[in-house]
Amino acid sequence: MAKKSKRIGLLFSEAELGLRLSQDQFKDIPDIELNGRIFTDGCGLMSLNFARCIARLKKIIFHGNCYTPCVIQIRYRGYKGVLMVNPSQEMDKAVHFRKSMRKFTGSKDDTLSVIQYSKPYSFGKLNAELVNLLSALGIPDDVFLRKQREYFDLITKASEDPVKSFIFMSYMGEQNAAENILLNGLESIGPELKKAQHEAWGKMFDKKDSERVHFLVPNSRLLFGVCDPTGKLRYDECHVRVTIEGGGVKSLNGSWVIVARNPCLHPGDIRKLYVTCLPELNQLVECIVFPTTGHVPAPSMMSGGDLDGDQFFVSWDSDLIPTSMHEPHFYPAAKEKPKHIISHDDLVRYFARYNSASLGRVKNLFLDSSSIS
Repeated sequence: MAKKSKRIGLLFSEAELGLRLSQDQFKDIPDIELNGRIFTDGCGLMSLNFARCIARLKKIIFHGNCYTPCVIQIRYRGYKGVLMVNPSQEMDKAVHFRKSMRKFTGSKDDTLSVIQYSKPYSFGKLNAELVNLLSALGIPDDVFLRKQREYFDLITKASEDPVKSFIFMSYMGEQNAAENILLNGLESIGPELKKAQHEAWGKMFDKKDSERVHFLVPNSRLLFGVCDPTGKLRYDECHVRVTIEGGGVKSLNGSWVIVARNPCLHPGDIRKLYVTCLPELNQLVECIVFPTTGHVPAPSMMSGGDLDGDQFFVSWDSDLIPTSMHEPHFYPAAKEKPKHIISHDDLVRYFARYNSASLGRVKNLFLDSSSIS
């Protein structure tokens, strides 16, 4: 029941763009599977020309020029997941969907919906869950306090420093305002900046005026996860290239990074990977490429994640890299007694009774138990 309801819910995803994709423009390809596990779960391929078409239709602009995203999150005819630019560029169709992306059949609508796409300066943040888990892995409290003070200074100085203002507005999701700073100066975004500062201070407190943990980490990004179709990355490696303010696209080759996915409730949900940037993958920017080798897919070790649109907190800040790690915690799938014939009334009852309040209760229980310990 829950699975069918969830699949129907895909049809109601809010999309930023819809375009026609005829059946002769795509095909299905198999997943990469090892040891009974799917390493490409939810991650298909698209040609560079198709990605450029998306950029033109969506009018994606970065620094005054058309920007082509390497990853787009999509919904199409029962398919769910992300499409990444194919590094090899050897494609007989514009789009290759994986078997794991197909959730249901029967839809006749040829509209491909773009939900989100990869973009520069998607800065990451530390929240209460990540701070608790990093603390459990040995990161000292004074590191978090210093990072928080630096974030407070960033909010304050955003009114007078264009670089800090650009970083702050990008972090707050105000990409148009951030671009406006580069084109027209800091004075051009006065009202937007004040509103963003007020909102940022407001995020420090919850509805009961209790303090919250919520601050930017400049040496981090929130990135879509994709797979390595070349199979050259080792099980403990990843590929990361991001845009650095004032420095253009930078490879993190040779760095250690921590990678996590929210929500995370176990120290093993944070993984430590070594960045190896392969020439074959250089055009993949603003995403994290996970290996398709090893015994277990890396995303599944982070709160049971996959590649169908999950975004991962990736940080190369040396202050936040633990020296010792915890074994990953594996989350078993929920077991539900299947019902072979699901009626319309069954679905109505399920949607009417569904709520996500349990997620909040689990989070609060976790934070309460962490503060006690």
